[in-house]
Amino acid sequence: MIQDKATNTRNQTPLVGEIPILGNLFKAKDDNITRVELLIAITPRSSRDNGQIRAIARRNFAIRSTWTNVVRSAKLRPIVASSSTRVLR
Repeated sequence: MIQDKATNTRNQTPLVGEIPILGNLFKAKDDNITRVELLIAITPRSSRDNGQIRAIARRNFAIRSTWTNVVRSAKLRPIVASSSTRVLR
């Protein structure tokens, strides 16, 4: 899954920024595109031994728990679209 987020920011000094030609000296614009890619890796495993299956499941659960704690400790915030944000698909 790939998500592109385009952000366009425009700032200008009131009144002076609206003057033709000269107003460009009092304006600023910023166009930014951010791409987020989600990659899921799947490793299939087969086994006839129930004990081995349980060991693999415990190991995978421990890895998942570790990553969950890493994300929580990093205090990552979800991407929230604002009025000046377009999400491209």
